[in-house]
Amino acid sequence: MKKSIKLIAAVLACVMVLGLCACGGSQTATDTDGEVTLKWLTAGPGKQKDSDLVWATFNEKLAEKMPNTQVEIEALPFADFAEKWRLMIAANETIDIAWSGYAVNYTDEVKKGGYLELNDLLTQYAPKLYKSMPEWVWDLMEVDGKIYGIPCYQMMASRPAGFKVFKEDAEKYMDYKTLEEELLKKSEAGNPVLSEKAFDVIENYLLALNANGVPNKGFAPYNIAFIGEAEAQSDYGLSSPVNTVYLEYDETGRPIAKDGCAPDVTDVFYKRMAGIYQKGLIRKDVLTASDIRADEGVIGGYAMWYHAYDKFTEQQESLQIGKDIKVIHGEEKYIRPTGPAATNNSLPRSCSNPVRAMQFLEVLNDPADTSLYNMLVYGIEDKHYKKVGDNKIETLDYVGSPTLDSGYGIQKWVIGDSFNAYMTQGDVEGYDEYVKTDMNANAVAGNMEGFKFDKTPVKTELAQIDSVRKEFYGLRYGTYTDWQAKLKEYREKVQKCGQQKVIAEVQRQLDAWYDAQNK
Repeated sequence: MKKSIKLIAAVLACVMVLGLCACGGSQTATDTDGEVTLKWLTAGPGKQKDSDLVWATFNEKLAEKMPNTQVEIEALPFADFAEKWRLMIAANETIDIAWSGYAVNYTDEVKKGGYLELNDLLTQYAPKLYKSMPEWVWDLMEVDGKIYGIPCYQMMASRPAGFKVFKEDAEKYMDYKTLEEELLKKSEAGNPVLSEKAFDVIENYLLALNANGVPNKGFAPYNIAFIGEAEAQSDYGLSSPVNTVYLEYDETGRPIAKDGCAPDVTDVFYKRMAGIYQKGLIRKDVLTASDIRADEGVIGGYAMWYHAYDKFTEQQESLQIGKDIKVIHGEEKYIRPTGPAATNNSLPRSCSNPVRAMQFLEVLNDPADTSLYNMLVYGIEDKHYKKVGDNKIETLDYVGSPTLDSGYGIQKWVIGDSFNAYMTQGDVEGYDEYVKTDMNANAVAGNMEGFKFDKTPVKTELAQIDSVRKEFYGLRYGTYTDWQAKLKEYREKVQKCGQQKVIAEVQRQLDAWYDAQNK
């Protein structure tokens, strides 16, 4: 964000008019006195058994703090959110607040005019909310110098990632020290992050588990792309819109866009994944299963899964799972991301009352009174949780993350400021303070901080390439016995879609950004 946000009345007026025109309603967007019902489209497990009861109770409490204001909540399962959002925004359906997390490309929506600009609304109607987060966090939400989303404040730094395994099994059957050494080695340009030696450790471990009768569902397929395909070699923030391009740096530090679909790049990864799949160490339905993540961190589920970690992960996830886990480190630093925060709330273009919506978000995220926030996250006291301390509860029908079958519960990082949440039996004492004062405060700038790729000039080519990538997902999961022929076909199709034009556009924008940083 710029060093200050100017309060310009004319701009604010324009924003208000936009909100009014998009909705087409009779209520003015600046009306703060009349009766208002705000529509909030959010995500989570989906609508649960007690959702209506909780939301009705929530509105009763909200009326005490914000007279004449009610909130109509529609909570969609994460898997359905993107498609439902596209349909609703295309129909210009009135939505006053919308979750805009990882399921929807934030920058794309901004470019399409899907969200309202929030700069002046924030400073005028939610000043405490604005001041609650560091400036660099707001920087993440800027597109062309303007803010369009409010981060759900949590761990904002990009955590390192590595493999997670069950500790007892790994200590018996895995050479995990060798695997960690291999993961921590810096990747050579054009080589996969997972070496042949690393794959040997993984494969031998999975085979040993099966040979010794240890119940497991093999190698978790989700996130595999991040440790083997081109994005594994790129800087955070570039791989998301351009998954087939990675970066190298010349002697001056200038980033150079490289072709992630060139011959020999990632060949070892695809070869070894095919071998692991053919040995029955990856689930057979990997391409058709509705939720391939469901067995991560489940006793008797996957033997290995790949995800982010921090110094509390082993302790916290062991508590939640009920069995000790071990993290095999793959990286070491906390890095400020270049892209938008992974979970946010935005005001869609069809917002009927931007002022009231922003006032509501200010009240909801007030650290001086977290009762409304915690009700939306955890439900009703003594029905969905019980208090066991001033700021600690025990959830009554789940530990860790709520599901559709829970009586009620929504992930705290969907609703708003996670640091306002009660601690539960699945939380480790001191974790929130560590995230705020260590992880977020000491995160280092990445090589590409401040760079945001605008894919508009090559959106057609990228859409075609993405379609081809999905067609050949079997490569990353190892499902092809003729993987070499399929890899050749995949690379040829990607080139025909305009891969070289994409690389040239990435380089053009990189050069402009780099030159501006080094004047």
